[in-house]
Amino acid sequence: MASVGGTGIKKLAGLNYDKAEYLKQELKKAGFKISFESPTFNEFVVEFPAGFDSVYDRLLDKKIVAGLPLTEYYPELTGHYLLCATETMSKNDMDAFVREVKS
Repeated sequence: MASVGGTGIKKLAGLNYDKAEYLKQELKKAGFKISFESPTFNEFVVEFPAGFDSVYDRLLDKKIVAGLPLTEYYPELTGHYLLCATETMSKNDMDAFVREVKS
């Protein structure tokens, strides 16, 4: 925090919020359900269709982590994954992610 200062922290927080909102909207457009409508910061939950496990494994082979599966922690949320978007993700990264999970 010392390296970016108070103003930098505000800008960084805004950037993280905007990136998460962008990714949420792109996933919605691709047909995926955002599980909770409450405001989020840079993490949110998305529901992927049944059989997504094979896509998840394929993405892991490509060094892409498609979120944290929530079933182990919340059995009622089978098929739900916690995703995170931060300043380290570019628009191209997020668009590629959406293409990958959609295929």
